[in-house]
Amino acid sequence: MRCIRKIPRIHCGDMVINIEVYAGAKMPTLSEILRKRRLRWLGHVRRMNDSRLPKAALYSQLTQGSRKPGRPSLRFADAIKKDLRSFNILVDKIADDCGAWRIALLDGVIHHRTQWIENKTLR
Repeated sequence: MRCIRKIPRIHCGDMVINIEVYAGAKMPTLSEILRKRRLRWLGHVRRMNDSRLPKAALYSQLTQGSRKPGRPSLRFADAIKKDLRSFNILVDKIADDCGAWRIALLDGVIHHRTQWIENKTLR
């Protein structure tokens, strides 16, 4: 945030909230960038041939092994599900079409940003 605040020359004493800083800089948040990249990769893997290793690894399940007690670590699939919910995307319908997937991601970024702003301003 410090670097993003330097672009429009906003100092820490100016008391400007992060939402306004991102809006003024016209930059995506770090979470938006990461979510969009994960979902772009998901669309790429989903369109792959079923015999390809990345697709087999993404959709496979372990048959053996155990986890440590306590809360399980988040898997990549869990992060993807959370990203799809925050971007309001149904993967089954549009992931096979590259152009539609790209448009859905752009719309998802806008949806994610509006939800983020609403959640921050309601507090």
